[in-house]
Amino acid sequence: ARHAARSPAGPCAAREPCLCMAPGASSAHGAMKAAALRLHLALPLLAALAAALETRSGWAPHHRLRAPLPSYYAALRHRRAAEQERSAEATRRRALAIPAVAAPAEKAPLAGDHLAGFPAAAVFVINLDEHSYGFRGFLAHTSRSLGIPSSAIVRSPGVVAGDRTLDGRWAQSLIPGMTFARRGHRGALGLGLAHLSAWQHVAAAKGCQGDAAKSSYALVFEDDERVDDDFAKQLGGIIALAKNASRPPDFVNLNVLRPTGTPVGKVGRAHLLKVGKHKEVGRRPNVWGSVYLMRCGSAEKLIDEVKHMRYYGALWDGVNPLMDVLIQDLFSRQQDKLTEWVVSPSQAISYHSEATSIRQAIDKTNKPPSQLFR
Repeated sequence: ARHAARSPAGPCAAREPCLCMAPGASSAHGAMKAAALRLHLALPLLAALAAALETRSGWAPHHRLRAPLPSYYAALRHRRAAEQERSAEATRRRALAIPAVAAPAEKAPLAGDHLAGFPAAAVFVINLDEHSYGFRGFLAHTSRSLGIPSSAIVRSPGVVAGDRTLDGRWAQSLIPGMTFARRGHRGALGLGLAHLSAWQHVAAAKGCQGDAAKSSYALVFEDDERVDDDFAKQLGGIIALAKNASRPPDFVNLNVLRPTGTPVGKVGRAHLLKVGKHKEVGRRPNVWGSVYLMRCGSAEKLIDEVKHMRYYGALWDGVNPLMDVLIQDLFSRQQDKLTEWVVSPSQAISYHSEATSIRQAIDKTNKPPSQLFR
């Protein structure tokens, strides 16, 4: 510090901060800085060295393109976020290769093993790794209300939309219209990918395998949905009505905003409406996607239809519109091929308990979940 006080950086450092060092610095000092520069401070140890040099001489390490390099603590945060993203991606890949998805324990029983007598063939809940406390809260409430063990509720990992994930084949195959410009909306991209990932899990679920199971329904939750005490009874009536319909629905949204459609039946408090065509402007009807039923035999077809959705001549980019709006536009456009029912009124058999929107928080701050949940 005394040396730095006696030897100001001078005009040279202002002109070429990546090449100059403070006047009076030793040659050994300069060699150390040059070595750190050549290696781009790839390791935390070198980052610490650069920070020490900066403190001593006022020299700020730069990349060869003159972009400031991360400090020691920023490098550690970056490395931690990258490791979490790789871990989430590995979990998702394992989930797609095995019918069961990671649940509260490291490995859960196959979906459907403990669902005897329950109307749905499988139960999934979308949950981010960084939001694990939300999954625990969901299990504590929902398994008791549904009358099934918590091990039968299968966790579908949420998606952290980092560069590594968005550049990968998996994300590009699900949202082929995704553009680089949309990466400022990582919350929306992660939301869309998380639901599409859950649909892949439905297609691979044990309870959905075989021709006889194609007419069964899988239940998908977001972790901030809470069910009423008689939800299981209401659900059984809804599934029975759907299976016996002349045209069984591919998708039954159990809690929507602005429910709109043609009445097809009633189960307890739940009025079932068949979704019709709507204008794709302004506030769409039947939005939200926090709890829904998906027909086992329709999961792969719906994924394929989403891939081919177009807006203004271009493939859907994963952001505009959001996933729940896209689902409604899909069924509105494909009236001859796809059928959707919705429950009316809103929150008739379950309620949305989201205090804050994780998707909006990520979009507004552009921070990964690892920094939002600290």
